[in-house]
Amino acid sequence: MQHPQETTATAIYSSSQEQKATRMVSKNGVPRLRVRTNPYIFAFGMTVAAISSIALMFAAILATTSMIWPYTPEVQAGSLHIRSDSVPDDTVPIPCHSHNDYWKAEPLTSAITTGCIGIEVDVWKVRDELMVGHAEDELSTEKTLTSMYIQPLVNLLKARNQDRDPELLPRGVYVHKPNQTVVLLVDLKSNSDKSWPLLLEMLEPLRQRGWLSHVSDGEFVSRPITVVATGETKFRLVKEANPSHDVFFDAPLKRLSRGQYDNTNSYYASTSFKKSVGKVPKKGLRPTQLELIRDQISQAHIRGLMVRYWGMPLLPQNARRQVEKVLLDEGVDVINVDDLQGAKRTFAERRHSND
Repeated sequence: MQHPQETTATAIYSSSQEQKATRMVSKNGVPRLRVRTNPYIFAFGMTVAAISSIALMFAAILATTSMIWPYTPEVQAGSLHIRSDSVPDDTVPIPCHSHNDYWKAEPLTSAITTGCIGIEVDVWKVRDELMVGHAEDELSTEKTLTSMYIQPLVNLLKARNQDRDPELLPRGVYVHKPNQTVVLLVDLKSNSDKSWPLLLEMLEPLRQRGWLSHVSDGEFVSRPITVVATGETKFRLVKEANPSHDVFFDAPLKRLSRGQYDNTNSYYASTSFKKSVGKVPKKGLRPTQLELIRDQISQAHIRGLMVRYWGMPLLPQNARRQVEKVLLDEGVDVINVDDLQGAKRTFAERRHSND
């Protein structure tokens, strides 16, 4: 018979332990212990192990992605203003289009110092302002189309043209090639019927100085800045609500046969590479894909439009550069880029090989 005090002590001991060892007797008579694990601790341990595994897998995915797709969105930093002395006079314009430029460390400045001839910015109408951002939760009153792009471009072009003979054409962004226009591709993310009048208003500082490309007497007139509207922009707004004829449409490259798009209303002819051309085999573009690309380029150029593909498939860096080389060789006018420094090196190598 067990003493009551011993019973109490045993109960206290058992309740205070996370694990209990029970003496068992094996078949050969040798004592052994059987460990009984607390189910709560076991569940907690499994949860921690699962979370750790997911974290390691996610890290591996990121590492792999960085190898095949060198783009990483950069946090905005530094000044939102560009100075003329920050753009070297020997900067050579290159056919690159700065995709989602506002994600770069120095919006606008990074693209211009690289030599890009196209800059893309997403805007949302918030009250009486066009705010810059990829999504609504990124918007800030400090980041507007005017503060990040319009006014800095005005300041830069003022410096470029301060000693210009008024009888001569205005100089553009690049000293090395003053007649080179730079495209400001404005992606209207919200209701275009409400955003459109505001866009026209925001462009006035460039318009009143004669720095916007426009249509005059049915002819395209190139100036330092060419504004192209895309995203939610409706074609009828460009055609019917564009009194100065100085904002152009981003025409659908796949649907040019409709006959309504030309260089009096459009500037770019764009489409998704992935959706239009398709997946690129390991050995490179198939003959049928090349034929399609050549036909699309021809259709655009006949209409006086610049060809731009976006949505390139994820490829290893070397394979992607090879596809871009083929596109340029075939006559594509601008290449969408995220890695500006990589694009600068690629085009420098291309110039060197062509010399």
